Amino acid sequence: MRLWESILWYNSDLTILGVFSLDYLIYFFLPLVSLLLFFVSVCGLLFKQLSLIQLVLIFEILVLSLNLFILCLTLYFDNIEGYLLFLILLTLAAAESSIGISLIILLYRYRDITIVNSLNYLLK
Repeated sequence: MRLWESILWYNSDLTILGVFSLDYLIYFFLPLVSLLLFFVSVCGLLFKQLSLIQLVLIFEILVLSLNLFILCLTLYFDNIEGYLLFLILLTLAAAESSIGISLIILLYRYRDITIVNSLNYLLK
């Protein structure tokens, strides 16, 4: 019995909404959602006029999509190190976004900068 099966009291006859099993959700749907979020965040980086808040949110979606894919691989291979890596990356993503948002607030207060293209003024 896998670790996540014992935690969720998983039964092989269990179906979600009577359509597919939990294995189908883990092995097909969650990696597909992760891939979709990754491509949405990469396409979001291609816009020209991004505000700094949008840039932080795009990077957060990128990190969380990779984190979800790591969780899918962990569930597939059933190892405990993946769960620890998932929790560490989730904690680092939360810390990164909070520090990024606080820096954006400081930039807006002191330099009135909201667009990424305006950051060239900081280098002068």
